[in-house]
Amino acid sequence: MTPTMFRTARLLPLTAAAGLALLLAAACDGRSTDSTANGPIVSTPGATTPATGPPTPTPTDRTAGAPVPPTTPTGPDRCHTADLTAGLHNLDAAAGSRYATVVLTNRTRSTCRIYGYGGVQLLDAARHPLPTHQIRDPGTPPRPVLLRPGGSASSGLHWSPLPDGTESQTGPCQPTPTYLLITPPDETQPITVPWSSSEPACSHGRIGQTAYVAGTTPIA
Repeated sequence: MTPTMFRTARLLPLTAAAGLALLLAAACDGRSTDSTANGPIVSTPGATTPATGPPTPTPTDRTAGAPVPPTTPTGPDRCHTADLTAGLHNLDAAAGSRYATVVLTNRTRSTCRIYGYGGVQLLDAARHPLPTHQIRDPGTPPRPVLLRPGGSASSGLHWSPLPDGTESQTGPCQPTPTYLLITPPDETQPITVPWSSSEPACSHGRIGQTAYVAGTTPIA
């Protein structure tokens, strides 16, 4: 081997080693030959980012389809039997008919309300029920009546003391009543008052009744 070839053979390993050293130094310094190394960071599909807090709940309409709460009726409570006194007054007669007025009076210190017809029942002297057929007169539609302390409401009664065709064939009318049970509207407990007529209610106890109105004189 000539001296020149020997020197060349010795330089090749040194050159390769120097190149490797330069590459290692570049890697340690953070340098890169990639042209995108210093560009913007691009989010790729499917990439996730750290959560910044719990998700905000989506407002929902809680009223849609929700049941409507029951409403509480306003105004005074209805008049209960214990709140009232009762009487049967103003007996009139005309053309085979008899008329009387039921009067209910508020004896409490609070205002109460009456609405409708209530009930009636004829009784004999022993307070046993007699046949009674109540007919509610639709001529005056029921309306709420406010009874202030001491205030009254009235309802008209009418009946016939003359026997109908059936009764004339089977005998006289039922015995003349001695008492009348008056049940205020929407109540079950009645008030007993004396029957104001000396004559019976024929047609098997048929009694017409008007709805209660304010005052002591019912609408005919």
